[in-house]
Amino acid sequence: MQDFSLTSNTKTKFPHGFMSQLEKRLQGILRGTERRPEYKEQVVKRTFAEAYTALTEPGFRKRMDKERRVEDLVLIFYSNTTKSLQKGKTADDDESWKNLVDRHVALFVRLISATLKDLEKDKDRPELMSRLATLENKLLTNSQDLYVNSSTGPGGGHSIEVTAPIFGMSNAEVQTDIDLNKNIWTESAALNDLKSYQHCLNANTKRTLRSEDFDVDEGYQAWKRAEIPELSAMISEILQARPDLVKASSKNGALPPLPPLTVPSPGADDQAYADLARTIAIPLSKQSLELLTELCVRWRIPQFSRLILFLDVASQKFLDQEIGLDELDSAFEFIKNPPSEPKRAHTHTHSASLSSFDHNHWTIHDFALYRQILTNLHDALLRDLYDLLQHCYEAKPPSPGPVLLILETHIKSDPLFSTSPGGYNAYVEQLVEGLKSKAAEVYREYLEAEVPQNQEEWEFFHVVQLGKSVVKLCERIQKRYRKNPEIMGVNPLTILVETMLPSFEDDANDLVQRILHVAHMKDSEVPLQDGFDLYKELVDIQDLLADFVWRWIRTADAKTVDLVDQAIKQDQFQVRSDHPDNVPSDDERHSVSIIDIFRLFNQMADQIFQLNWADPIQHAKFMTALSKSFGIGLARYCEVIEQKFSKEMDRLSPAQEAAASQSKQEKWMQLAKEAWNNKEKIEPFQFYPESFVKLNNIEYAVQQLDTLEKTLNVDACADLLAKNAPPVEKKRRSAKYVFTIKIVEGEDLKSCDPNGTSDPYVVLGDEYQKRLAKTRVIMRNLNPRWDESVDITVQGPLNIIATIWDWDTFGDHDYVGRTSLKLDPAHFSDYMPREYWLNLDTQGRLLLRVSMEGERDDIQFYFGKAFRLLKRTERDMTRKITDKLSQYINNSLSQEALRGLLSRGISVASVTSLWKNRQSVAPTLGPQDVENALKPLFNYFDENFAIMKQTLTDASMIMVMTRLWKEVLLALESLLVPPLSDKPSTQRPLTQQEMDIVFKWLELLFEFFHARDEETGEAMGVPADVLKSPKYHELASLNFFYFDTTDNLIRTSERMATATAQRAQQQRNRLSAPATLGASFGGLMGSTSMRRSKSIMLSRNLGTMKKAKEEKRKQAQADPSDDMILRILRMRPEATAYLRDRSRQKERLAAAAAAEMIVRQSLASGGGPRFGANNLPRR
Repeated sequence: MQDFSLTSNTKTKFPHGFMSQLEKRLQGILRGTERRPEYKEQVVKRTFAEAYTALTEPGFRKRMDKERRVEDLVLIFYSNTTKSLQKGKTADDDESWKNLVDRHVALFVRLISATLKDLEKDKDRPELMSRLATLENKLLTNSQDLYVNSSTGPGGGHSIEVTAPIFGMSNAEVQTDIDLNKNIWTESAALNDLKSYQHCLNANTKRTLRSEDFDVDEGYQAWKRAEIPELSAMISEILQARPDLVKASSKNGALPPLPPLTVPSPGADDQAYADLARTIAIPLSKQSLELLTELCVRWRIPQFSRLILFLDVASQKFLDQEIGLDELDSAFEFIKNPPSEPKRAHTHTHSASLSSFDHNHWTIHDFALYRQILTNLHDALLRDLYDLLQHCYEAKPPSPGPVLLILETHIKSDPLFSTSPGGYNAYVEQLVEGLKSKAAEVYREYLEAEVPQNQEEWEFFHVVQLGKSVVKLCERIQKRYRKNPEIMGVNPLTILVETMLPSFEDDANDLVQRILHVAHMKDSEVPLQDGFDLYKELVDIQDLLADFVWRWIRTADAKTVDLVDQAIKQDQFQVRSDHPDNVPSDDERHSVSIIDIFRLFNQMADQIFQLNWADPIQHAKFMTALSKSFGIGLARYCEVIEQKFSKEMDRLSPAQEAAASQSKQEKWMQLAKEAWNNKEKIEPFQFYPESFVKLNNIEYAVQQLDTLEKTLNVDACADLLAKNAPPVEKKRRSAKYVFTIKIVEGEDLKSCDPNGTSDPYVVLGDEYQKRLAKTRVIMRNLNPRWDESVDITVQGPLNIIATIWDWDTFGDHDYVGRTSLKLDPAHFSDYMPREYWLNLDTQGRLLLRVSMEGERDDIQFYFGKAFRLLKRTERDMTRKITDKLSQYINNSLSQEALRGLLSRGISVASVTSLWKNRQSVAPTLGPQDVENALKPLFNYFDENFAIMKQTLTDASMIMVMTRLWKEVLLALESLLVPPLSDKPSTQRPLTQQEMDIVFKWLELLFEFFHARDEETGEAMGVPADVLKSPKYHELASLNFFYFDTTDNLIRTSERMATATAQRAQQQRNRLSAPATLGASFGGLMGSTSMRRSKSIMLSRNLGTMKKAKEEKRKQAQADPSDDMILRILRMRPEATAYLRDRSRQKERLAAAAAAEMIVRQSLASGGGPRFGANNLPRR
């Protein structure tokens, strides 16, 4: 009590009103209504009765209300308890009552703590609660259990009180029975029983478990290994308590005789254990569990058998409706996490969970019983779930949650549970039919309640009320199951809508017709307001149905990427041919993955079309959402296919694999040998047919997407939504912008290889170190041209970093240089493309072309984005194929090849004639010699084209050949002129003879790619209009300027530049409007779109892309450029100053044009804050 008296403050006093509540608890103990079992003993009630009189004395009660000190309460209770217990002494020397004083005071302290918790004052007085707990623990030093019956005897009062009700006997009768048999039920008899069992275990008799009772022998051995030490521990425990039995046991020597065998197997003990468990009133109470554990130990029942039997009892009681779902859940939790048992040597295994035992080590009987329990419970719970769901359309239905919890947590998740798919499907069908019947019944009740029986009394009001009831029920069910819309694969809301709404539609039609007919017969009119109310109600029903469509679209959108991945995973990318001996047609040269994907897309679209939605605007919105899903699916397909394609194309060749296994010395010897021969052997690349099939799939996707675009009538949907668009919100939403970055070329890069060149590629990343793109590798080139694009979606400014690396076959790649650029939507508010020459941090520079578009929720935008992604993937894959051939092209059309051709006419005699002062004659080359120089290249093309022709479709083949033609033109162009730059070049111009050879090669290669049939004259290769590209015309124009004087070239360049500037000015003037027109600049945005020929909106189908390409070709032909002249002037040292001035002039003109465009757009928008850092125009 000193703990309370040392410090006394408000926190250690009981609160006001505490005494009244304590009196009620004391009265409950005296009446026998107290819920705690430790207060139900008669001796406890007698002690508390005497203390109650002192505690309720008016003077003491008044003092307690004033001082509120706990120690006064405890002291007065202690004094009265001592008096009460002294009265029960049986003799003068009886000291047993002293221990009861501490126990009863501890009970009183516990009652004080419980009363404070009832008043919810325990958290306010943590110090008081702590001191009460400390005092209680000190008082319990001599007695650890407050709930001990006062009965005594060999069996113990605790066991008597638990076992007596099992046999229907009173405590006194049980005690009497114990007294009569205590000479027989001795420690010696228990020891003999254990020794007999031990003997049977060693002798492998039928009195114990045997190997035949287990499915595998390992299970029997595991049980036996655990059983032997437990038996030894139990025997040792008895001998420690009765050391005299050791002598008696050794004196008798032989084992006690075995009783007659009356039990065929230990299963009878299991059954007795189970029967006993059924009779226990509170199966999960501490006393019951202790008794069951003790019986399990004495009867030698394995722990896994005990737990399975316990579950069997709980299962049977649940099936007999004696316990509920909570108790069944507790039973499962008990076998999974049984409570810890007293730490005795022979009970340590009886606190293990069922999952801790390997089910293969169970007995056969237990294994079969456990599976049967799960099956029986599963069937019973499904029946209960069916009954519960029959009430799901009621106002306050019972919750199926507890049933589903047990099914999912305890039964279906168990690896030993199994059910047939047929049985599950049959249950689902039965459940669906039951819910349909219930929904129809609910609708009939609404119909009877809202619509009168007499048809003459029908009004539109009744139809409206019936519709409101239907809609209200649907909304309530939708809200009720919004988190878990499906139960066992069944959607109650879907069934309700599918059942009620068609019935309402039919009945509403009949009701309306009948109402109008009656009104006509009576020569009266239906009130207008009733008609409006009916229409509004029907619109609400349509909105309810629209929500189902949106949910279906969202579900389909969420599954699109996974379905695409599954389609790719199942595809072998082989040509499909029903007749392997025949040449496959183009329709058979794409694989099943892309077919499955577009079959999925068409099915999704057909699902919407089949609705025959009456509202065209809503239909257009559905199609817009679907187009977004299509774009996401195709983006995923392109991403995975391109990754697989790149892996196949970037694999090492056999020569590279052999080189990888060489030692360092062997590699140096090989490099020296190649340098001495000055020639690198180029082996043809072995293409996989699967790679070509992937390219065919992308080409097929482009065609199918174009067909799908026409099927969805994209332009009509976009126009309809544009005409009926809601007013623009004043509050601006967070906009998204799509930047298209084209990595064009590099110039004067750092050399990283021993041969004085590099193999550069560009890696594009953002400021968060996320990789955005990676270009292909350009072999042995310090002025590479990539022409590769990437789309980046941003919501605000973003810094991008471009790093150039030198690719090496072995070891780490070398660093070439790095540069950065800030993408800020505010700087691209005119949506015009811009070019940036970015200086690298080492040497050289990188050219990037950047344009921006606003992200739009528009069906044309989504299709345009998907088309552009497909075409870009197709272009990148084609480029990877042609890159494998471009090295041979560059070698065949190089300066070395040209010099080698010209040196063929020189002989030993012609060389020695130089020493004889004779005039040497230049070698003469005939047309056949020039053509023969290309024969290796033609043969190389023929070999590769033959391989491609076996797999590629005609369209893909033409695409590859067209790209190769572009590589040929670039190779010939590099022979004639250096790249465009403002710096002079070290490249020397060709002679007239070399020029003639190059153009003869151009003619021969044109005929080869055109592949005109000699008999029919039909073009079998690339069409002539495709071959005669702007690049082809630029090469042809070199004939007019190549050998002209420098002054003439400069004058021609100036004249072209002036003409180009004048045309640009005329174009801008033509787009300008008079000042009186104010902000009407309709043609201005059209001009921007025309100049930006690769925008997403101009790529929304094959027609728009073809039109944009034709416009670009016409523009190139209409606006001759002086770029070729400037490239010729790079080889003229005297034109260095002009090149520098012309480059600066171009930069000034471009900056002025961009500034003027921004001003014009600002004026067109009314001069307001349309173009601001935080308010960009949306397109």
